Amino acid sequence: MRVVSSKSRPVMIFLDDIQWADERSLGIIQSILSDARGDPGGSCLFFAGCYRDTEVDNIHPVTHFINELDSMDIKCTTIHLDGISEDALNSIISDTTCMFPRLCKPLAAVVHRKTGGNPFFALEFLGSLVDRGLLQFSQNDLRWNWNECEIESTDVSLNVMHLLNTKMTAMSESMQSTLKVASCFGTKIDSRIVSLLTSIPHFSDFEHQLQEAVSLGLMLKKGSDYAFTHDKVREASYSLIGKHEEKSFHCNLGIIMCSFAGTQKEKDRQYLIAPTIDQINYGVPSLVECPERRVDVAELNVTAGLRAISRSDFAKAYHYFNKAQLLLPDEKWKTHYDLTLRLFLFRANTAFSCGYLNEADEALDTILTEGRCLDDKLDAHHYKSKVLLAQRKVQEAYAQGISVLSALGQNIPDDEHSHTSPPMVKETIEKLKKFTDEELIDMKEVDSKFHYSLMRMYIQVTHVAYFARPKMQTYLTLKSLQLGLEHGFCKYSAASLVLLAAQLPQLTGNLDVTTSSRMSKIALALLERFKATDLLPYVFCIYYSFVAIYTEPLMDCANNLRKGFQVGMTIGDTSMAFICGLHYIQKAFASGVNLVVLQNDVDYHIRLNELHKDFTSKAYVSKYHE
Repeated sequence: MRVVSSKSRPVMIFLDDIQWADERSLGIIQSILSDARGDPGGSCLFFAGCYRDTEVDNIHPVTHFINELDSMDIKCTTIHLDGISEDALNSIISDTTCMFPRLCKPLAAVVHRKTGGNPFFALEFLGSLVDRGLLQFSQNDLRWNWNECEIESTDVSLNVMHLLNTKMTAMSESMQSTLKVASCFGTKIDSRIVSLLTSIPHFSDFEHQLQEAVSLGLMLKKGSDYAFTHDKVREASYSLIGKHEEKSFHCNLGIIMCSFAGTQKEKDRQYLIAPTIDQINYGVPSLVECPERRVDVAELNVTAGLRAISRSDFAKAYHYFNKAQLLLPDEKWKTHYDLTLRLFLFRANTAFSCGYLNEADEALDTILTEGRCLDDKLDAHHYKSKVLLAQRKVQEAYAQGISVLSALGQNIPDDEHSHTSPPMVKETIEKLKKFTDEELIDMKEVDSKFHYSLMRMYIQVTHVAYFARPKMQTYLTLKSLQLGLEHGFCKYSAASLVLLAAQLPQLTGNLDVTTSSRMSKIALALLERFKATDLLPYVFCIYYSFVAIYTEPLMDCANNLRKGFQVGMTIGDTSMAFICGLHYIQKAFASGVNLVVLQNDVDYHIRLNELHKDFTSKAYVSKYHE
């Protein structure tokens, strides 16, 4: 947003019906607004959100969202929209009937009393009067005629849903079926869903009926997509599905869609996975009885979850993985081992990204218990270390990491043997000096899965050692880097290089900025080479917190640390994101950022720490709250 908006090029974001938005979506908007407000470059962003105050109480996410913006000193203006006045409604009716305002004033008065001035309700009410013959066009008088007394005495519910339901139940079965199906996908139905449904014999006239709904004023065509003209129209359409059959209607619709999805283009099939599985999941697990189908639906949920992760929607992904777990049999670790192993790992990962530490811990412990070999458990050990660190169980996290390294054949010394580091430092630096920058950046890639896993575990344990055993950090860093120099580089080599660069001043006793900067620049280049977005927060945190502060403006360091925080939140690496956030606050404070703005940032980070139950980060950030 900083890039695309400025005072000369302002940007407006408008969201309707935010009473239906979840906390994560509102949190993203809050982050954007907070970031734009604190941008010294002068971002110019205007946000407008509409919601029904009748559906928002004191504990609703929208209320919390507004209160959070106020606490961050982001200027908010609330505009309450009531129903239109009787005079305004009279003007609308005058335009609609092509009559003078003075002639239709009596009709406007009774319609206003019946509808409370709600524009949509008023127009639907007028339509119902025409359908009932209470408002008629006279060919003799060439004008509309009505009787106020008859309209006033007519038993008409003061609910637009009643009018719409009455109107829809009088339509053909085919139209009602189309409206029910369309309503299952929300207020808008994508053209790819329309194409799939139309290809199914049972729904062969689906698009034709949608076009008919457009002519009836129930739907609009937006490009190649279709949308209900109003969310109340969608609600009325959905109400045609009986309460007792909602789950089965959705589930059967999804199963039919799944059966015919193979007829679509590959790109369209990928998109259709989520809307298809969303329908089936209404009936999970009770309505999906066939064992083979349950496994198929579980695999679809896993695929949908991975697509949600690619969009940074970790809450949705966690939902899909939970649904998948419900579908697998009790003996899943014996009958569907590979699928179950992947599923539990994905579930743990997304649970951690959402801040559900207990759920993540439970899933990881299950993998460590049921996994058949160490290779199958390595990913779980990696995430287990992150969970323990977030729970401030740093010694347990360190012991767990050392145990895994030992199981991988590594002999790790205790703290008292850390004197072995100086000769290792000299040896490693001498090896690095033998290579040019280009040779290091283009170093052969490690082709051994074992050594790749080993380097990853070393980096994770090194990170934990910073909190649990600081004296061991150098030794672990050097071991990881030496593995890379011997067996080939991978993305974790970037972390090894930048870690050593940050520790060099302490190890050599002098501030060798040139060597540290060289290693760090190579690390950044390796990030690019391996497209290691997942390690960007880590490398940025080390470089811009401990190395770049000697060569680059402090505010630039702060801004890059903020970027590390944002990328970390986007990819779900919340633990590293929070550490980047902490260092951003430190550097921003030292560089002279407005303290009011910085205080808001501190409050925001503390709230995120609490939401994700990362008490380690909260403890450090809270010091700046004082």
